[in-house]
Amino acid sequence: MPSNIAHLSPAESGGSSAKSLGRARWLVLSNGLDAGGRSATDVAVDVLAVLVLGVGADQMGVLMTLSGLGFLFFGVPIGIMVDRHLSPALLTAAGIAKAALLSTLVLAWAVDALTFFHLAAAMCLLGVLTVLAETTQATLVPRVVPSANVPRLAARLESADAALGLIVPAAAGLAVAKLGSGPVLALSAAFLLGAGLVALKVRTISPAQHDRTNAGTADAEAALSRWAQFWADAVEGWSVLRSAPALWLLTLSGTASNLGMSLFVPVEAVWILTDLRMGPEFLGFQLTAGSAGALAVTAIASRCIAVLGDRGGILTGSFGCVAAVGLHLVAYLDRSNAAVYLLAGSALWGFMVVLNNITQATVFAWACPEGTLGRVTALRRMLTRGAIPFGTLAGGAVGAAFGTWWALMGWQAFAVLSLALTGMAFRRLGTATIRK
Repeated sequence: MPSNIAHLSPAESGGSSAKSLGRARWLVLSNGLDAGGRSATDVAVDVLAVLVLGVGADQMGVLMTLSGLGFLFFGVPIGIMVDRHLSPALLTAAGIAKAALLSTLVLAWAVDALTFFHLAAAMCLLGVLTVLAETTQATLVPRVVPSANVPRLAARLESADAALGLIVPAAAGLAVAKLGSGPVLALSAAFLLGAGLVALKVRTISPAQHDRTNAGTADAEAALSRWAQFWADAVEGWSVLRSAPALWLLTLSGTASNLGMSLFVPVEAVWILTDLRMGPEFLGFQLTAGSAGALAVTAIASRCIAVLGDRGGILTGSFGCVAAVGLHLVAYLDRSNAAVYLLAGSALWGFMVVLNNITQATVFAWACPEGTLGRVTALRRMLTRGAIPFGTLAGGAVGAAFGTWWALMGWQAFAVLSLALTGMAFRRLGTATIRK
C-alpha cells in the first residue's frame, strides 16, 4: 500500500463507517474529558507555583522536568504492558488515579499546607499516569474502528481535545483569578475522574490481547524468564521503529521540536505573570488560542491531508511551527503588542502541531505490524517526550541565568532543526512500508 495514503471515498468506506465511528464515541468523549482536565491542571499549577509558592524559572524547570520523567523511564514498560493487556480498563484506572492525585493537592491548598515538594511529587506521579493514559488511547484507536476509519477517528480525538481545550483553559484562567487555584484543581480532578468512568463504555472490535504474529515461537517464548521476555518485547518494538527510516527521522524531528518547546515552558508562566504582568486570565486565553488553532485544523484535517498527502501535511506542519515560534520572538521584542503576538503564535502552533500529529498518527498506525503499536508508540514517546525533562531543566537554568530571550532563541533553533529532519524524511516517506 502506498505511503501517501489516499482517503477512502464514501463508497469505499461502506455503510459501516458511521456505525463504527459511533461506536468509538465513548473513546472520543473519554479522551476529551482527559484533555479538559489536563488543560485546567496546566493553568492551575502554573499559577499555584508562581503566585502561591513563589517559584522562579529554575524551580519551574525542576517541576516540569519531574512531570516529564514518566515518558523517559516508564514509557517502554508501559508500552509493553499496554500491548499485552490492552483494555479500556487501563484508561479507567489512569483517570481515577489522576483524580485522586490532584485531590491531595486540593486538600493541601485548602488547609494552607501545600509545599513545593508535595507539588513536585504529585506532578511526577501525574506524568507517569499520563504516559499510561496516552499510550492506551493511541493503541486503542485501530482496535475500536476498522483500519479505513483510523484517520477519521484520529481527527475526532484531536477535535475532542481541541473542543474542550478551547473552553476549559479560558474558563480556568478566569476561575483562578476569582476563586484561586484550589477550586480549579478540583475541577480538573472531576474532569479526569469523568474520563476514567466514561472509558468503561469503550468497546473494541477485536480481542484485547492478540496472539504473537509468529506462532512457531510460542514455546520458546514461554520458556523465557519474565525479564528476558520484557527485553525481547522492547527489542521488537525498537526494531519496528528503526526498520523504517522515515519513521525514525520523524521521531527525531519530534524529539527536536519537543526539546525546543521545553526550553521555553519553564520561563513562560514566570515571564507572563511577573514580567509582562498579564495575569492568570491571559494564561488561560493563551491555551485557548492554541486549542482554537487545533480545533480549526481538525475540522479540515481530512481535506488538508487529501490535498497535501502525508508528506505535505507533515512538512507544512513543521514549517508552521517555525513561524509560530517566530511570533513569540516578536512578542518579546514588542512588549506593547505582546498579547496579540503570543495569542497568534499559540493559535498557529496549535494548528500546525495537530496537523502534523494527525498525519503521523495515521502513518504510524498503518506502518506498525499487528500487536506492536503500543510498544512502538511508547518507544517513540520515550524519545520525543522523554527529551522534555532535559529541555525543561535546561530551560529553567537558562531563563534564571540569562533571561527569557535566550530560552526563546533555543526554541527557535530546535524548531529549525526539527524542520530539517522532517525534510530528510520527506523523500523516504514516499517509499516507507505501510501496512494495514
